[in-house]
Amino acid sequence: MNCNNIKLIFINPLSLICLVREFIASKNKSTEILDYLFALSLLFTGWFIIVGLLFKLFGTVPLLEYSQGDVHGKPAKLSTKGLIFKTNEGYLMTGGVENGSATKWYYSLQDTSLIDCINNNEEVTLSYKQYLFVPTRVGDTSYIVTSCKAK
Repeated sequence: MNCNNIKLIFINPLSLICLVREFIASKNKSTEILDYLFALSLLFTGWFIIVGLLFKLFGTVPLLEYSQGDVHGKPAKLSTKGLIFKTNEGYLMTGGVENGSATKWYYSLQDTSLIDCINNNEEVTLSYKQYLFVPTRVGDTSYIVTSCKAK
């Protein structure tokens, strides 16, 4: 890697690598170790990106449950969407629906047996689990509804 042609006007990873290599070389250390570590970090970064993309596209199970709870409100929308992978997405109007201070709570639905409970045009309590990683096949949001109770 030739560091003479890199302009240090903007801080970018390449200029930082050159600065670190020159610092190590000035201390009479071998730059082969740095080259090895750099190649290893690129290999692991590429591997994690590829695995992440494959999980996002072809995974079927959400990973790493972050939280769980219940939310109460009136279902306003539930639809099936997606070009390749069809998912059930919707939102719930929470808060003061009558006085106009309602907020939308977006969710994804895996269990299609809950559709009748949500579409009954009454207020419902939805139990959910929030995940850190949700594949595209499962839904667009990190909130996956697990049960529904009509009021």
